[in-house]
Amino acid sequence: MIMQIPANFTKQLRTGEKAEIIYSINQANASVAKNMMDGVAKQLTEEMNQMLYPLQQNQAIEVFSQQFAQLPFEQNTSQQINASVQTTVMTVKDHAVNATIVKTNDVEGFAANFVPLMVIISSFVGAMVMIMQHQQAAQMVQSSVSKWQLFLARQLLNVGVALTLPFLTIGLMHLFTISSNESFLSIYFFQSVLFLAFLCLAQVFVILFGNIGMVFNICALSLQLVTSGVLVPKTMLSEGYQQLAAMLPATYGADGYYTIIFGGSAANLLQNSSSLAIIILVTLAIATVTVAIKPAPALTSS
Repeated sequence: MIMQIPANFTKQLRTGEKAEIIYSINQANASVAKNMMDGVAKQLTEEMNQMLYPLQQNQAIEVFSQQFAQLPFEQNTSQQINASVQTTVMTVKDHAVNATIVKTNDVEGFAANFVPLMVIISSFVGAMVMIMQHQQAAQMVQSSVSKWQLFLARQLLNVGVALTLPFLTIGLMHLFTISSNESFLSIYFFQSVLFLAFLCLAQVFVILFGNIGMVFNICALSLQLVTSGVLVPKTMLSEGYQQLAAMLPATYGADGYYTIIFGGSAANLLQNSSSLAIIILVTLAIATVTVAIKPAPALTSS
């Protein structure tokens, strides 16, 4: 949030006019941050009015005293005093400052505000379920195919699903009339890279630890929801969580979808895609080394 105080703010208060403070709140943020900043703007304006009101009262009394000293003591003195008091008191406003809240990157519709959160949850949970199915299928056929054939098959399935899933995501966005300034190809490419990054992250735990790796995936889901910025702004997290956020794909996925839904530069979308690509390469490298080190199960002849 940016708070703008006009140059003539003090002058307006001194002349009895209503002053104005402009608050610009970026809507491309977690709901917690948006609601918090909206409350801060209203509370700050209210406290400022409470501080200014007694000051203006004292000023009004001072002005009245000066006017009263100049009044002649005649029969109409009381009437003049009453008129002077009425004129002076009427100039005192209990709300001398108005708040104008400007919401930048605002998008109408309840559903649009939850797109980043829902995409992160559904994509990673879907990736977890898919990798679990891969693991169960691999255990059934590992005695008849080589470990490298299994590994290659997994990667082909991951890439195939990652290239197919964006059609469902974009279709649902159109179904709920969620518009974007980004092109279809930009959204399609970003969602493909995001889901592939989720698949590779979920896969590496299962390859490293077997079925127990699903426990790590559940922990990874919780960590990504906390650190991605869809629930709590990243700037409000401790330094440890911020460093952890830089290594998890949900962070870049959330930032990318804030750009898609609320607006932003295409360069930001490309930068997030590059970070996701690095995560894909690192997790694939770890998985490849693990497969190479682990002994292959004995093959049975058919």
